Amino acid sequence: MKKICFVQNSLGFGGVESVTVNLANYYVQNGYDVTILCLKSKTEMLEKLDSKCNVIFSSAGKIYLNIPFLWKHFFKNKYDAVISSIDFINVMSVIAYKLSLSKAPLLLVSHTKLSAFYASTKWKYARFSIKLARYVYPFADVIASVSQASAKDLKQFLELKKDVDVLYNPVIKQQDLSYIPLKKPHSAFDLNKKIIISCGRLEEEKNHHLFLNSLKVLKDKKVDFHALILGDGSLKQEVIQQIDDLGLALDVSLTGFVNNVVDYLYYADMLALHSNYEGLPTVLIEGLAQECNLISTDCTDAIREIIPNHKVGLIVEKNNAAELAKALEVSLLKDSSQEKLKQHVSKFLVKDCAEKYLEVLGLCEK
Repeated sequence: MKKICFVQNSLGFGGVESVTVNLANYYVQNGYDVTILCLKSKTEMLEKLDSKCNVIFSSAGKIYLNIPFLWKHFFKNKYDAVISSIDFINVMSVIAYKLSLSKAPLLLVSHTKLSAFYASTKWKYARFSIKLARYVYPFADVIASVSQASAKDLKQFLELKKDVDVLYNPVIKQQDLSYIPLKKPHSAFDLNKKIIISCGRLEEEKNHHLFLNSLKVLKDKKVDFHALILGDGSLKQEVIQQIDDLGLALDVSLTGFVNNVVDYLYYADMLALHSNYEGLPTVLIEGLAQECNLISTDCTDAIREIIPNHKVGLIVEKNNAAELAKALEVSLLKDSSQEKLKQHVSKFLVKDCAEKYLEVLGLCEK
């Protein structure tokens, strides 16, 4: 039985975490021995993980103290492949991997537009790690990103001579295409109003400030709607305060973290992404599978790999509340189409994406 190791920041709520869970579940269900090394102890996604997966949490505390933790497990377990995600963690994975003298292929996956993340983050460790990535990434066997656009950005920003593969996020399981929830997940779906979903961590890069300002424009125009904001984060109190300041308390509900996003998307009329930057936003793909009308800010060129034309969704300028509000209003008046699902969701199926990972790692069955 071949052994695959994932290096993950945590199993908390997030797109990267969801990707890791989908891959791990697929591999363990197809006869692989799967271990996930987590640097933090957040566990919201743990209940979605197959019980046959081995999860090991670090007790190092500070993020940069995890190299010995990774080294120990790389050296001791002799994995057949190591997959590391998130750029500031990838740097530690490379260092620990080289020190362990492991012969397993090491795959580094970047899940964001790295140049934009570097320009916006104020976290000193992340900035230092990204600077270091230029020198350590070439030691990995395979470097990949989650879209054509982010792969091009990664190669240019880190000045890599090695090619960067594109590995689309494994988001949609075959059963998702015919999924029907047992019940409505929130009382807002009984309000007889159009429901707008926003899903993402309450952090600066997700720009909920823009979203709420656009909703204020809709309310002033007497548009009938209710918005559900799924997620949690460090800016929760600021978001609550802005909702009150704009007089949106009856029009917006915060759900906190939810582990059944697909249930919300199934009943929603629209999904809005309002980020400043993204890699390949998995929630848009989930919305596509549930036939939501999609709206996204132009937060990455990769958006066009999910929304290739106006029949699938609308792309609006970043930081423009009036334009976002206009797109929301237009989309609330139109129905979604089953045909766009059939045409655009196939490249994000878990099985196909997971097999592509095995292919780049040289683990495909002969």
